[in-house]
Amino acid sequence: MAKAHGEMEKRKDLFRAVFSSPEGQKILAILEQSVRADMHCFVAGDPHHTAFKCGQHSVIHYIKSMMSEKSDKPYQEVTNNE
Repeated sequence: MAKAHGEMEKRKDLFRAVFSSPEGQKILAILEQSVRADMHCFVAGDPHHTAFKCGQHSVIHYIKSMMSEKSDKPYQEVTNNE
């Protein structure tokens, strides 16, 4: 378990190094804008499009959770084995 925690911290350090830089912040802003992360992902009458948009949003949430100091288990990093 300690090894897994250490590996997670290494991953989080990588995400912080990339997305905390000025260039990384610009890329994250472009990604957020391109998937309209500020809007809900529900598409009335189209569950497939809803699922697609929610998947796009989940990438943004994952990146942000990897950058977060508060998160022990980043968004969607939890597996059934834990």
